Amino acid sequence: AAGSALATVTSAVIGDILMIYYLRTKSKKLTTSIHETKIGWKLQFEIYAIGIPASVTNIMATFAVALTNRYLIVHGADSVAAMGIAMKANMIINMVMVGFAFGAQPLIGYVYGAKDEQRFNKVVKFDIQVVASLAFMLTIILFIFAPQVIRIFMNDPQIVKEGALMLRWLSVSTTLAGI
Repeated sequence: AAGSALATVTSAVIGDILMIYYLRTKSKKLTTSIHETKIGWKLQFEIYAIGIPASVTNIMATFAVALTNRYLIVHGADSVAAMGIAMKANMIINMVMVGFAFGAQPLIGYVYGAKDEQRFNKVVKFDIQVVASLAFMLTIILFIFAPQVIRIFMNDPQIVKEGALMLRWLSVSTTLAGI
């Protein structure tokens, strides 16, 4: 665990150093200087209008995980481990769905900006159909192969049993993740 934590921190620090180096030496438009950064009130409002709800969502998700762990701990560390594994496995699938949704945003924004309502509706409908279909298929796969997915992370029979059940319950949300 200590080696994993060290690798995580080291990679984050190296990434930060490389980004700062690039901004300081190579970038013509981006800067790390507070004095050179000027953002208008309208843009600040738009940033906060998106950022604050996203922050609240992340904070609430953190509390939800903490509460889940608190209620699971009475059933033992295996239950907490099983839920952690199930949540990570489900998160991978959800991130794929969110990636599809984010990938469609520029196209949807372009069509919306062009004020082509008919094409806008077609693009949104197509995106929802693709994402919902893929999510449905991935949900079925998670239901069928839940024990095998959990076994990728942990081979303990009790954790696999509990984790598979938890993953099946969590996977129900997959269809909604990208919509």
